Amino acid sequence: MKRLRGYESLDKAKILDKVQLYAVADPSLCLNRDLIEVVAQAIEGGAQMVQLRDKKSGDGEFLELTKKIHKITRKKRIPLIINDRVDVARLVDAEGVHLGEEDLPVKEARKILGSKKIIGASASDIKTAKIKEKEGADYIGLGPVFETGSKEIEKPLGVEIIKEAKRSLKIPVFPIGGINLSNLDQIISTGTKRIAVISAIFMAEDVRRATRELLRRLK
Repeated sequence: MKRLRGYESLDKAKILDKVQLYAVADPSLCLNRDLIEVVAQAIEGGAQMVQLRDKKSGDGEFLELTKKIHKITRKKRIPLIINDRVDVARLVDAEGVHLGEEDLPVKEARKILGSKKIIGASASDIKTAKIKEKEGADYIGLGPVFETGSKEIEKPLGVEIIKEAKRSLKIPVFPIGGINLSNLDQIISTGTKRIAVISAIFMAEDVRRATRELLRRLK
């Protein structure tokens, strides 16, 4: 897939069905480079959906950053998903929001954003994933699959849970957590063609090249 050409006219299920490479952008994990620039490079490399995650900026700063990122993603016809901040997602008319396990419940976020917006949810086990699906989540971010520097964990989930998720859930599942070119074959061996990636893209020396290679391997 090149770009989600005309994605504005697609329903969210059709959008998600086309997304293989989901890039999660965090200003604290881009080697002190300008986040707007590295997001643009990731999109040029082939990222098909972008999540903006920022745990450190103040409200005003985050809102302005979101507006700038959304300007780029809209121009390139790439859906922008906002991590946690349902209010900001609504303010900038982003394509959706991603909710952690301890964030606002999916059904409450749906009341705020409406039926047409994408709402993703994190899950670290199948039981939670099923609950989020029942609440109305449009996709699940399942992980962390491997050891990751972006989140403190006791033990990674491993790849077998991806197979179980594919059997148990009807909505798309994006494995996340420590995924990179060296372990991507383990993900692909489960039969999935979708991943969500942070460091392997945004901490890469060449963001375009890293993104392009991940997508090439997925295809």
